[in-house]
Amino acid sequence: MGLKGTISEAELHFIRARLQGGLLAKAARGELRVRLPVGLAYDQLGNVTLDPDAEVRGAVARLFRVFEQTGSAHAVVKQFAADRLRFPGRHAPGGPHAGETYWKPLRHDLVLFTLHNPRYAGAYFYGRRKQLTDIYGLLERCDRGVAGFLDRLQPQRSTTREALSTSSRPSSSVTTRSSANAKGQTRLRSPRSTSST
Repeated sequence: MGLKGTISEAELHFIRARLQGGLLAKAARGELRVRLPVGLAYDQLGNVTLDPDAEVRGAVARLFRVFEQTGSAHAVVKQFAADRLRFPGRHAPGGPHAGETYWKPLRHDLVLFTLHNPRYAGAYFYGRRKQLTDIYGLLERCDRGVAGFLDRLQPQRSTTREALSTSSRPSSSVTTRSSANAKGQTRLRSPRSTSST
């Protein structure tokens, strides 16, 4: 390869490290635009707002409302199926239909993704998942425990979720207690304590 090839290879690593450092710095400031979940969109100024489509907003609000009533992601899926409702999705960037909305049957994993997504609570995050490429070009995803996890809260932390939901959500301990009262006291105990009794 020679000395010139070795230097060029090292320069590529330095350039890649600088680009990655720039992305992380931009994400730390909360300025890195990332793909938003359904129900949220960027306006002309780059701010995150509710989706302009009323049907999309209504479907997301209904998901949160049904979950507050039932306390179960599976029950949300059942309710959407019983009412013959579909849930919106957005085509990934890079394709011929990039960013366009489409409608599909609601699945359990999609309900969990929506409920666990911090963007609906008004939080900015970056780096929860990391993609690693091995020497064969295969991608591997690491979901938790990424060292570069950034979490920067916006000033209006809960406005997005409250705007999507008609009523404000009670604290998680209140929700857990009311759910436990409705479904049996075993929900308040840990799995270890219930298996020993």
